[in-house]
Amino acid sequence: SPGYGFDYGTAVSYKMITFSDNSGVLTIRGTQTMWDLVADAQLWMTAALFQGLRFLLPFSQLFTPILHHTVWMVNQLESESITKVAYYRETQSFVRYLKESKGFERLEVTGHSLGGGLAIITGAESSTNAVAISGVNAMLSRDSFYPPLTVDQLDTYTFNVVPDRDIFPRIDDLARLYQNINCTAAANDIIGCHHVTRSVCEIQYTCGSRDKPILCECLLDYGYPEPSPTDETASAQETSSFVQQCIDACKSSEGQNTKNCEGWKEKYGQTATK
Repeated sequence: SPGYGFDYGTAVSYKMITFSDNSGVLTIRGTQTMWDLVADAQLWMTAALFQGLRFLLPFSQLFTPILHHTVWMVNQLESESITKVAYYRETQSFVRYLKESKGFERLEVTGHSLGGGLAIITGAESSTNAVAISGVNAMLSRDSFYPPLTVDQLDTYTFNVVPDRDIFPRIDDLARLYQNINCTAAANDIIGCHHVTRSVCEIQYTCGSRDKPILCECLLDYGYPEPSPTDETASAQETSSFVQQCIDACKSSEGQNTKNCEGWKEKYGQTATK
């Protein structure tokens, strides 16, 4: 939830999840509204512009080592408006508060899209491990943030998951740690590869889920193969298919999207029970 006592007047939304082993994960919401898109544009437009010029102009790769200085100089012209959307200052303050006052043994930051970009900035500045999915990067813009970030901070504390054909995690330059993943969306689906649920499905399908359950959306929405049952779930699947269990769980879970549940039921010809 926004705020947490740090009054920067921003609209950033985030949630702290804690575990019994005195660890926690701060999750930062991604782009959802037009205002979020405006924030994306203001914080990273200069870096994206110079990336485009570097791609188009001959021998422009030679200027990459000094490009972050150029991005900083241009951003100084819009410093007042950029400060208004500097949501990362609030999340940075919150992480410092958690580390200094709450004594977590382990703390990590994560987010998707704009939230992933904020997670990268927050993690680098506070020396906290940050994992972004389709996050906007910070290497070229590193001098424009407050306080400025270093290459070593970004290379050490940040990790970005980069889906194929997703433009957002290609804005600004990647730090050292990142992972390219496949995208199963149709070639003409320009936003499909940016869906965080699809990316999580691809990670689970490629890397395995270990003891974690597979998301129902992986099979029902994105066409991934039905997962193999574990010893604990094999008996349940003898009487009810994975699809049926997903529909039943969706119908009985508070807050689930009823339209999605009915769509699954209609698509797969199942009769859901509560």
